[in-house]
Amino acid sequence: MKQFKKIYLLFIFILFSLVSFSQGTKSFCAFDIYKSKYELNLNEDTKSITYKKYDSDGNLIQTLYGTYQLRDEGVYGPVLKVVATISGNIVKWLVIRDGGGQVQELKDESAGRVWSPCTSGGR
Repeated sequence: MKQFKKIYLLFIFILFSLVSFSQGTKSFCAFDIYKSKYELNLNEDTKSITYKKYDSDGNLIQTLYGTYQLRDEGVYGPVLKVVATISGNIVKWLVIRDGGGQVQELKDESAGRVWSPCTSGGR
C-alpha cells in the first residue's frame, strides 16, 4: 500500500509540473526577417495573454489581449500546448521544455515561429 501511495504522489507531482508555468507572468519573444519583435506575456494567475508587435525600431505597433489555457493535445504521447483565444481567434503554441522541465521555447503552429524567453534587453 505504501508503494502505491508513493507512486500515486509521484504521478501527481509529475502531472502538476507538466501543466504549470511558474507563477506570475512569463514572457516570450520572437523576431521576423524584418527584425520586427513579437512578445507574448502569459499570466499564470489570471490565465490572460497579451500579444505585442514592435517595428524594427522598437515602436509598439499592435497590442492584443486574450485568455489561454495549457492543454495536452498529444495523440501518441503527451504534447503540451498553449491554446489562446486572442481577439476571437484561436492560436496554438507547442511547449518545448529543457532537460530540467522548464519551458525553454514556444513554437507557433501557424507560422512556425520559435518564441524564446525574453531577455531584459528585449533582444
